[in-house]
Amino acid sequence: MSLRSVPVAAAMMLFLLALGGCASSNGSPETDKVKAAVESLGGNPDQLYQEMVVFRTLDVKSYDSQLIYLVSSKDGKGFHIVDAHGEIYRDYNDFIRNNSLTG
Repeated sequence: MSLRSVPVAAAMMLFLLALGGCASSNGSPETDKVKAAVESLGGNPDQLYQEMVVFRTLDVKSYDSQLIYLVSSKDGKGFHIVDAHGEIYRDYNDFIRNNSLTG
């Protein structure tokens, strides 16, 4: 799966749309957490990489999705993941083991 470069403004708009709400430029607490997490990792203010994660809910009767952001590490040799709640993960394995997608 290839990564796409997306301007931050567009990425944040897609994030807000993914949450299913209309937001003002003030943002929501979740949006502020995502922004703070990206900035704490030294994320480039001009671009983010994003992926849509599709998962089965705990009741196994439906599927849901969440936009995650991949932030390049400062040394450029890897990345961290920031989820839609502003939680930071070291890599995909950490994300899979410790995310709260269904809760």
